[in-house]
Amino acid sequence: MKKTNTLFILLFLFQITNAQSEFKIMGSNSNSEQISFKLINNLIVIPIQINGDKLSFILDTGVNKTILFNLSENDSVALLNTKKIRLRGLGKGEAVDALLSKNNTFKIKNIVSNNESLYVILKDYFDLSSKMGTTIHGIIGYNLLKDFVVKINYKTKKIDFYNPKTYAYNKCKKCETFPLQFYRKKPFVDVQVQLDTIGN
Repeated sequence: MKKTNTLFILLFLFQITNAQSEFKIMGSNSNSEQISFKLINNLIVIPIQINGDKLSFILDTGVNKTILFNLSENDSVALLNTKKIRLRGLGKGEAVDALLSKNNTFKIKNIVSNNESLYVILKDYFDLSSKMGTTIHGIIGYNLLKDFVVKINYKTKKIDFYNPKTYAYNKCKKCETFPLQFYRKKPFVDVQVQLDTIGN
């Protein structure tokens, strides 16, 4: 019986990651790096170079696997060490053809990883580019965020990545701290919700 490789893709679900995958800040200042992002429909879009090719990815805290789902005729990405796989969980739940590419180099300004896996969906089931009004090639999350202390400023549209080994935590009198719980490396926070069961 032929073994089929499957991956359930849920945009807000963390799974176990490759322990060898690690992003690092390169250059003279290895303690921090700041990048600019676009805020489109409340989604953070960042520029990423994959094996030297420039692409635009959504940054989502709930995404574990890096997924490439939109390549037009004008786009080109040199994918390394590819093999065909079947993915489940897209569209109506039927398995779809895809590629798994390993040992890729990801670069976001001076933030670099040389051993990243990339799941390539051969047909764009999400169609995010038309919905967001700009080209979106894929989505990235936990694989990048797990290696840093991250500060996001939505007003200035800047993200600061800090080396956790050298980062100094400062108390903020105007801030409020909420405890996080993690399930399968997906963050949850407890909130109180009042529902209007009488009105609309």
